[in-house]
Amino acid sequence: MKQHINLLIILITLMSCSSKKEAAPEKKETEKDQVTLTAEQMQHAGIQLDTVRRQAINGTVEVNGQIDVPPQNIVSVSFPYNSYLKSTRLIPGMKVNKGDVLATMEDPAIIQLQQDYLIAKARQAYLELDHQRQKTLQENNANSEKIYQQVASELKTQQILVKAFDEKLRLIGINPAGLNENNISRSVVLRAPISGYVSKVNVNTGKYVTASDILFELIDPGDIHATLNVYEKDLLFINKGQSVEIAAVNDPQQSYKASVHLINKNISDSRNAEVHCHFDGTPPGLLPGMFIQGRIHIVNKEAIAVPEQSLVRHGSEQMVLLYQGNNTFKLLPVETGINNNGMVEINSDNLPGGSIIATQNAYSILGQLKNTAEE
Repeated sequence: MKQHINLLIILITLMSCSSKKEAAPEKKETEKDQVTLTAEQMQHAGIQLDTVRRQAINGTVEVNGQIDVPPQNIVSVSFPYNSYLKSTRLIPGMKVNKGDVLATMEDPAIIQLQQDYLIAKARQAYLELDHQRQKTLQENNANSEKIYQQVASELKTQQILVKAFDEKLRLIGINPAGLNENNISRSVVLRAPISGYVSKVNVNTGKYVTASDILFELIDPGDIHATLNVYEKDLLFINKGQSVEIAAVNDPQQSYKASVHLINKNISDSRNAEVHCHFDGTPPGLLPGMFIQGRIHIVNKEAIAVPEQSLVRHGSEQMVLLYQGNNTFKLLPVETGINNNGMVEINSDNLPGGSIIATQNAYSILGQLKNTAEE
């Protein structure tokens, strides 16, 4: 029994030692992004160092967006009364001018409105005469004050009623001044409120529509603009008046000049904001809704910048070799921005000004680092 116990203790001790030996390499794992070179290696590889500093750089910010028009250039056309659409010839893409007939609407309610107006108008004419008679009698003390006040009140009420019917008729395109008992119509025409193009037709002949239905949508492309989506990291360097080049996604060779007109101060959930740009003229090849590419020109932007050759790619990331002293370098991931004249903007906060990095033959250090990691 004692022999079995001793054997068990020995096995437990051996397993514990083996476990510690297997865990030992974890210490080396924390240093695989760092390498130390000898003086001979530094000289043979031609490695040069420089201090990271802020400087003025010029470049472009490339963004995507869409051609848009102001809200006042898009009109949803509806009819204020429930009625039938008697006829229309509109199709999407058709050009219309302000005042053109879009459709003809028909319904008994249209007849009823004209009838109510003419009856109210006739009643008003009678009350105006009666009011004049009662006023004359009142001046001669031939009637009571109460009768005169009652007639005056009825006339005022009728005038309000006639005015209301007047506005309702104008709302559907009927001029009350020309309406009489001989020209009551069962249909009215719906006219274009703006000049432009038909973008949507939501109805067909014979359809019954309500006042809340959108029958047509018209777009006036005379004031199109570009809406660009700029990421928040670049937003601080976008200013009103900056030059912009716009090109359609399906025709990137043809570009149009524009300038920044308005910057939305609201950051969306996707971490960007809309920048509205106005064109220098009317671009013939762009239409509302088109997807576009934009290049915003940045001039004299103050930023931390490093030489292009100091950047190395490790996996899917851009890196620099940060000098730690004593010929030791650490691999540091960075986020890049504008690239201009061999200098690349660094957006990362982990590379402050004053840091020292390898600016020549950085890939030699990266190769040595990989060899060290494999050993």
